[in-house]
Amino acid sequence: MILALAVLIAAPLSAADKKKKKGKKERKAPAAVSARLLKGLELTDEQKEQVAALNKEYGPKLADLQKKLALSPEQRKAGAEARKKAKEDGTKRKEAAKAVAAALNLSEAQKEAQKERQALTREIRGKFVALLTAEQKAKVPGGKKGAKKGAKKNTDSKKKKESDS
Repeated sequence: MILALAVLIAAPLSAADKKKKKGKKERKAPAAVSARLLKGLELTDEQKEQVAALNKEYGPKLADLQKKLALSPEQRKAGAEARKKAKEDGTKRKEAAKAVAAALNLSEAQKEAQKERQALTREIRGKFVALLTAEQKAKVPGGKKGAKKGAKKNTDSKKKKESDS
């Protein structure tokens, strides 16, 4: 009788614990090479292994920096509101980034972690892009923008040289 009573009391408590665990997903270490970069690329098996090695090497480092950078709920809310306002106002990207940075009001430690994360991300992206073929590099998001800017500068300098002649 006592055993049956104990089971009746414990069962709902166990179910409640399972519901709490379901609600909170355990976060994995961030992937050094994001899915956004991989989208649309057909990697060889060797390249997939190299990307996995990059993720294994840099994932924990990124996770540590992310913990240092952790935003408070107030900072998240302020950042989201600033992004939304900038989007509604049609603010240019650099100006919007400045507005969001100001709204976040990061501590010095958070600013330092942000700089470290940006530097590490650039390093990872460079190593990732180095693994790719020319055709694959053309498909990488953000890769084409840099090429267009460089081409535009070259044509502007050519026009200037022509007009000086």
